[in-house]
Amino acid sequence: MAALHKITVYKPLDIKNPFLEGQDRAYADILQDKFNEMKFWRKIIGISFVVLFSISLLLFWRAVSMQQVVPVLVNVMPTGEAVYLGAVRQAGSLQIPEAAIHFQIRSFITYFRSVSIDPQVLYNNIDTTFSMVTSNYAPIMTNWLRANSPFQLLGSIRRSVEIESIIRITQNSYQVDWFENTIEATGHSSTIRMRGIITISLFTPPPDVIRRNPLGIFIDNFEWTQL
Repeated sequence: MAALHKITVYKPLDIKNPFLEGQDRAYADILQDKFNEMKFWRKIIGISFVVLFSISLLLFWRAVSMQQVVPVLVNVMPTGEAVYLGAVRQAGSLQIPEAAIHFQIRSFITYFRSVSIDPQVLYNNIDTTFSMVTSNYAPIMTNWLRANSPFQLLGSIRRSVEIESIIRITQNSYQVDWFENTIEATGHSSTIRMRGIITISLFTPPPDVIRRNPLGIFIDNFEWTQL
């Protein structure tokens, strides 16, 4: 039996297409407004990201360029000796007392010119003097010690230093007078009088010597002679 199909024909509705030229463009205007609004916010977000990235970059370079030295707390004893007490969270302007400079000069000359009967003590004294000198004077002192090694005197003499006076002659230079008392292995003793000119330099000590030289008092030059 043949199938029967019902055909329905709908009449076109009398409704205007709002997107046709010359017709109502209300919908198109709404869509265009939404598109313009979306484009505007995209531009705002893009500019905001660029500004935030620029600020972050500036803060990063600012942090990198900031001073990396950690301030420390130092107690200066009445004798001028500087005692390292540890790091502090806040740092102010540090005034170096003259007594501390005199103590550093006395210590440097004593360690540099003394000769102990104990080789370890002598080594420690020489090692300590290198924490007191600048990078300019360190190679000069190294060359002098190579030519006049105090270790060659071990077992033959014992020399002690007695500081007589320290006089400031310029802004950074001091005249130092001292006695060197020498006792030979034979028991013979002698005393000579010495005079030296020391030039100092004050700056923040590097981390590797900050505990041994916390105030940053460095010997920049040292010349001496026998009187």
